Amino acid sequence: MQGINNKHLLTIKLLEETFKSHSEIPKDKIILAIDTILGLNLSDELMAQFIISACKKTNTGMFSLTYSDRLDNVIINGNREQLIALVATPFFPELFDNNALNDTEFKNVSRFVRIEYRSILALLKRGSKLITTSLVNLFEPVTDYQVDLATEGEVKKGAGIYTKCHEEICYYDIGEENPPPSYVESKIIVPDLSKDYDIPLVHCFDRMEIIRSLASGSKNNPRTNKIMSDSAISLLTNKLHTEIKLYSWYLTHGKDHQVNVKKDSISRITRPVIN
Repeated sequence: MQGINNKHLLTIKLLEETFKSHSEIPKDKIILAIDTILGLNLSDELMAQFIISACKKTNTGMFSLTYSDRLDNVIINGNREQLIALVATPFFPELFDNNALNDTEFKNVSRFVRIEYRSILALLKRGSKLITTSLVNLFEPVTDYQVDLATEGEVKKGAGIYTKCHEEICYYDIGEENPPPSYVESKIIVPDLSKDYDIPLVHCFDRMEIIRSLASGSKNNPRTNKIMSDSAISLLTNKLHTEIKLYSWYLTHGKDHQVNVKKDSISRITRPVIN
């Protein structure tokens, strides 16, 4: 297989994958945005910060909701100067300005931000060694990849970012005597102790769909619009408490938030770890 000997091609691929997650932006606007970003000649460190913040397939990007909204707006409106400013200062107020998060939750979110940052940075640093086939489905879950923090985030196998699928959460409407079927035990299992069913019924939610619903205060199943039991809601909120707090902040504050670059910048918890 022919290797990629020009890191420029890898950067283009990363940016293309990043903007694929922004379905609201027209294709012609995305092309212009990528051209603008490439023209900035960003350091690997800043490019990694931007990608994890802008790509909605990363955990960081999923919850950098205020940043994504403003990125969409400046690209759609063709505001080059504001785009350059956003790329230069990725921010995450859902984490840094969120008083609802306790210390443990803050540390856990900070940790996955650092891991994703180190993963992308490692890809950029070793771009010339990657083979073209390893860039397929770059942000999809894979099984042959690991982040080794002991070696400062070096990619050991493959070029994917994740080892597990986080995109769907399974919720059950089941009778008290019916155990969940074993074939979905790897998913998040939430039994709704309902008497309405004699056999288990599986409802698989998109991850962000159920988080958005719970963060808005809804008690309804977003797929059926039927009220979920208190036990199901309790199990879901216990499992997703941190994600719900991040999304709740966005719903309450995101639209009108005045960004404090020093306080909200994602660079507070990322470090250039590979020389």
